[in-house]
Amino acid sequence: MHRFSKKVSRLIEEGSTRGATTFNFVADCLSRCKAKHTGCLPQSGIAKYPTRMLRIKEHCVQLVELQTPSPMDYICLAHRWVPQDPSHHGYEVSRRCCTLKSNILRHKDGIQMEDLLPAYRDAVILTSALGLQYLWIDSLCIIQDDQYDKEIQIANMGNVYLNSYMTIATDTYRHHTETFFSERPWQWRAHKESIHIANGSECGVYFRERPDHSLGWTGIFERGW
Repeated sequence: MHRFSKKVSRLIEEGSTRGATTFNFVADCLSRCKAKHTGCLPQSGIAKYPTRMLRIKEHCVQLVELQTPSPMDYICLAHRWVPQDPSHHGYEVSRRCCTLKSNILRHKDGIQMEDLLPAYRDAVILTSALGLQYLWIDSLCIIQDDQYDKEIQIANMGNVYLNSYMTIATDTYRHHTETFFSERPWQWRAHKESIHIANGSECGVYFRERPDHSLGWTGIFERGW
C-alpha cells in the first residue's frame, strides 16, 4: 500500500493576492523548502553577496553599501522594465526611481514608500510580511549612470540571485510601474453552501473553482537576468 502525504486545503476568501492568505502560503512554501529541499540549501565555499541592498525601515527603504558583504537573508525582485524609450508613457516615472550618481547619497538617507514604483512597494510589503529586512532591486542597487559600477554588479548577477533567500519573479505583461498583486476572480474564492444530512443536522460545504496555474513565462524570459 502506498502512503501519500496529506494535502492541506485552504479557504481562499480574500479578493486580492495582497493579503495574509497569500503571505502565509509563501511563508509555508519557504519553510518546507528549507526543511526538505537539500538542493536549495546554501552552497559551501565563499559566496559573493550584493554590495548594495535596500534595508526596510518603518516608512522608507534605505540604500546600504556593505563594505564586506556577508551572508544574510535577502529577497530579490525580478521584473520587467519599462521600455527605455523616452516617448513611452512610463519612462519618466521609471527613471525617477533609479539610483544615479546624483541621488545615491539621498537614497542612502532613505527613499519614502510613496516614492517607490508600485512593483517595488509590493516587494517591500511581501519582504516585510515574511519577516525579512533586506531587498535587492537592480535599478536601485546598481548605479544606473555609472558604467564602471554596472560592469562590476552585472558580472556578479548570478551570485546575487543564487544567494537570495527568495526571488520574486513577476511574470506578467506589465512592468514595474504597476502592481504585481492581482484581484482573484470570484469563482476562485471559497464559497459556502449549507446542506442537510441524514440525521437532520446541517453542515457547511466550501467549494471553489480549481484555478489554472499554467504560466506562459512571457515577460520574465525577455530579461537578461
